[in-house]
Amino acid sequence: MNTVTVIFSIICFTIGFSNPGLTMSKFDIEYIAPCTENSWANKNNIKFYEEMSDELYDKLIKNSGIDKNEDINNVKDYILNVQSIFEIGLCRGRVVKACREIGYQGKFSGIEFTPSFCKELEANFPDLVLYEGDFLEFIPTEQYDLVMLMGSTLNAFTFDEQKRCLKKAKDIIKPNGFLIIDNYSANLKAETNPALPSSNNGFYTFQANGQYHAGYMSSIKEIHLITNEVGLELVSERQYAAGNDILRASLIYKLINKP
Repeated sequence: MNTVTVIFSIICFTIGFSNPGLTMSKFDIEYIAPCTENSWANKNNIKFYEEMSDELYDKLIKNSGIDKNEDINNVKDYILNVQSIFEIGLCRGRVVKACREIGYQGKFSGIEFTPSFCKELEANFPDLVLYEGDFLEFIPTEQYDLVMLMGSTLNAFTFDEQKRCLKKAKDIIKPNGFLIIDNYSANLKAETNPALPSSNNGFYTFQANGQYHAGYMSSIKEIHLITNEVGLELVSERQYAAGNDILRASLIYKLINKP
């Protein structure tokens, strides 16, 4: 059983860090300092996820602007027009539940690295096809109509890992399928979007309840460049106003059709 690499929760954790040294006492989160690309990997974040309380999880989701599933509602038309979905970074099943609530009845599969989250998923979603482990080491056996990286999940990886993640994501998309990446709207200035670091992208580390988490905040421009590099082309970029005055974007891609 491999530990780590999937993601969702990063979405929750990049909130409000526009100034080094800022302490968000009501969430017990403190921005520490930028880190270097080679100093960590997503698998090093597993202790953070394992020790995250229910209360902290709920507060972070709300502060990220998606506690009412704003990200899911923004791409509802895609979700309801496919028969198979694979989510990278299931976390505690927020996306699975939201998809079922809007009427999705097809096959739902996904991967999660946090053992305690996997136990929750098995108990709460008996029809979920669950893979436990590191997505970067995942050996797929099938392809899907829709692959999802929701809740800024991509930002839990280093920049190099993001490239590998998107390459592997592309490989599990059916020929006429899609990839959806939900992210903060990094096309906007940080002062108008409190979820973004002042640089709009870059390495960061922070702590919550004594545990450390690291990530790389990719700009939308960077994501477009990486996806194109691995063989995906942009179909639609849907900017939307999420809760808590957060501005987000749904980035929708398809396979590049080569002659």
